[in-house]
Amino acid sequence: MIEAINNISSESLALVAPNSLRLKTLVKVPMLMMIFCSANMSSLSVVFMKLATELIESGQFTENLVLTFVMLGLMSFSAFFQIHMINNAMKYYD
Repeated sequence: MIEAINNISSESLALVAPNSLRLKTLVKVPMLMMIFCSANMSSLSVVFMKLATELIESGQFTENLVLTFVMLGLMSFSAFFQIHMINNAMKYYD
């Protein structure tokens, strides 16, 4: 549908469905939001990795086992979610 709307000229689209002109300008907004969300997940993954690494390097790993494992779990989840969002963006907006 996205490709079909992009290939139709604005004049032809206005003749067929006048309200679709607004859709033509906003058709790629979900793709941008998916990429933005993926970038946020990537930065969260890096932050959690940095925090876990600092705990390990400072020698406080044994004192904060739960915190370290929670951060490693969140890092894994955000990395998985980032891959998922990029794959969906590529699937729907190739």
